Amino acid sequence: MPRRTKAVAKRIKNLVQSAKNRVEPYVVNTVEFVLSVLLSGATFCQSEFQFMLNNIKVPSEATFHRVQEKVGRVIIEVARESVNYWKSRMRKCSGLLFDGSWSQRRNAMFCYVQFVEEKLKKIVDWEVISKSFKNFKGNFNGKSNEMEFEGLKRMLKRWTNEKRVNFFVHDGDVKIVSTIKNTFKGIREYRDPGHFLNNIQKKLKLPEFRILSSISKNLLRWLRQLLNDTHMSIKTKKFLWLNSAKHYAGNHKFCPDPEKCKMIKPWKYAKNKTAIKTLKKFLEDTVKIFDMVKKIHSTQVVESINNIKAMLANKNINWHASWPIRMAVTILHFNESMFETIVAIRYRLNLPTMPEMMNRYFRMYDTTKDLIKAFKNSKQVQKKFAALRAIKRGLQATDDRITLKSHK
Repeated sequence: MPRRTKAVAKRIKNLVQSAKNRVEPYVVNTVEFVLSVLLSGATFCQSEFQFMLNNIKVPSEATFHRVQEKVGRVIIEVARESVNYWKSRMRKCSGLLFDGSWSQRRNAMFCYVQFVEEKLKKIVDWEVISKSFKNFKGNFNGKSNEMEFEGLKRMLKRWTNEKRVNFFVHDGDVKIVSTIKNTFKGIREYRDPGHFLNNIQKKLKLPEFRILSSISKNLLRWLRQLLNDTHMSIKTKKFLWLNSAKHYAGNHKFCPDPEKCKMIKPWKYAKNKTAIKTLKKFLEDTVKIFDMVKKIHSTQVVESINNIKAMLANKNINWHASWPIRMAVTILHFNESMFETIVAIRYRLNLPTMPEMMNRYFRMYDTTKDLIKAFKNSKQVQKKFAALRAIKRGLQATDDRITLKSHK
């Protein structure tokens, strides 16, 4: 046997010492681990990788999915109680914002629909429609583009005798409008301004209106200007919108600022009867926007919910059984404070109470979130955002009839 050298002896000594100092990996509580993954919007693989890097052993993927069913049922139960509570807080003459979204951009297996109460800014009802695949049993057999309508029908069954709803705001689906009107008799309908303007912008790109391409940006700016004016009556707005045909034909008699309009370079098709006729048709087709759109009624609050959904359920990931649970988490993120949500869920899962350090952290998290929301909703910040939007849309540019005085 060869003689042991000093180097070999030192190496053996180091190995023995490192074995003594080795720390066994910390094993997490399976239920707590599953809950943390769902509430944070991570996937099992992402969380497993991060935990292992910190010498924390996590349960197997099969165990994770088995426990996820139990945790998911509790989360959905708490979310349902949340929407029922905020629904009970609704007052007379309330307004509902309707919106739907899918789990993927194409051939989605899940669809989520919701009602948001406009004044409370809380989700007051929701439904998830799913198709069967692999080991997952869905609740709908049909095309993906029919799932939103199916979700609305199921949701409306819980609103049959509701008398507090006065109006609703939507993004423009005809089937959805007729179904809601059949449930709520005499309800008023409003369209979301952003979606309606996008539809008008697409309409301008149709072949039949191609001749208007040189004035399309001016028309859209003028339309936004009229919609944003809070002093004018709807009748006056309609008149000025239809008067655009005369304006582009060179007749400025009824323009808000005739002298300024006369100084502007005339439209190159001002003497073209076909072009003027096409412009009149476009104006008549779109004048209904002033009856269906009000600046104060929009689905803008839904964008906040969509941001939360994007964080918790990325559309680039092919979700399976956890997607309905993640939609329930979205509701709790939007409706309730994070601290109260975690406490309620942990209590029903028979988990031990959180340490004081964790309590302080989640209370601080909620406080920070509320402060940021209050800051963004302050009048000063809203004015700055409005000015930036105006610059982005070109409302400050010198254009025909852009400077409006108050009209009554």
